[in-house]
Amino acid sequence: MKSSTPKTRRQPSIDLNRLADDFRGLDPNDPGVWPLAPRVVFLVAILVATIAGAWWFFWQDQMDTLTQREAEEVTLRADWVGKKRQSVNLDVHLQQLAEIDRQFGALLRQLPNRVEMESLLANINQAGLGRVLQFELFKPGGDVDGAAEVVEPVVQLHGDARAGVHSHLEVQLSLAELLHRAAHPRGRAHGGGGL
Repeated sequence: MKSSTPKTRRQPSIDLNRLADDFRGLDPNDPGVWPLAPRVVFLVAILVATIAGAWWFFWQDQMDTLTQREAEEVTLRADWVGKKRQSVNLDVHLQQLAEIDRQFGALLRQLPNRVEMESLLANINQAGLGRVLQFELFKPGGDVDGAAEVVEPVVQLHGDARAGVHSHLEVQLSLAELLHRAAHPRGRAHGGGGL
């Protein structure tokens, strides 16, 4: 009968002296006859040196480029999302733009044209003279185009000593009524009083 004692397995022991002896006296001209341990160490050293050289000379620049491209991708993605949101709302924006154009056209139609402007200036002159006011500056020159506006000529009124505050206020009231009539030609029924 066999005994039932468990067999113990012996762990292979590493003999450091033997390893040290393997590394002594290696012939660098004939690595094929080297023992196994020095060959493995030498191949691992070549692998590490190759990887380090590749990292230093090639991969490092490529990693920097990759980092820049990733940052650029984030920016482009954010721009794309913003443009996508705008394109989703494009119909609404086009409707708003059409409404703004319509309202702007309506406002432009309310402005007096060149003939109405001359008539308006003549009426202003008569309103001022009828209230003992003198026009010191009356330059009906050409329009001055600005970036977003057109500046019309300016009229400066000055009264003499006989004209009181009431005369100035009456002229301002008449001017306001004239401007309202010029801006709303059909709205003459709304305005009260005359010159």
